[in-house]
Amino acid sequence: MQTSSAQRRSSKVITYLRLPVLLATAMMTMGSGMGASGCGSSGPSKPDCTSGCEISGTYTLTFEDTSELPEGCRRLEATLPTEPMVIRHQYDSSNDWFNIDIGQRWLTGYFKGNGGRKVEASGNHHTNTFGVIHEFELEGTLDAVPETTTMPLTLTGTYRVKDSGNSFSEYEDYDCDVRRAFTAVRVVKE
Repeated sequence: MQTSSAQRRSSKVITYLRLPVLLATAMMTMGSGMGASGCGSSGPSKPDCTSGCEISGTYTLTFEDTSELPEGCRRLEATLPTEPMVIRHQYDSSNDWFNIDIGQRWLTGYFKGNGGRKVEASGNHHTNTFGVIHEFELEGTLDAVPETTTMPLTLTGTYRVKDSGNSFSEYEDYDCDVRRAFTAVRVVKE
């Protein structure tokens, strides 16, 4: 009798523990169990930009107002760029990021494409001694959907320079927040 009673209790315990054990196993093999992919997933995430993504190229950059920036900006080593703007779209199977180089300025942005024409990027001026002392942003709209890297393309928008808000003793008293309208035309090689 004791054997059958012990077996029944053991059987009830196993039945009772079956569900938590199954849930724990499922969570370990399927990621978090909350919709995250794990083993057997469909692969890496796909980029948002699947068409009209060809923003890469070298652009001539001109500003409507080329006057000198205010003194606070100059003391933060901020100037308007005069060099060409080079965009490198980092499009691959998992992302839609792009980089912009304008002389010694490096900006990073995200471009969705797919018929969209809005471009946004940002960066900062960093020194080894003081860290970030000013930031810059670029926002604009393309005149056409960039279907190829050889089609003419114009980007118009606003370039912003602002202080970083850091409180370094040498820079804390300088205020800078300037926006300038720009036009950037892609150089097309024939």
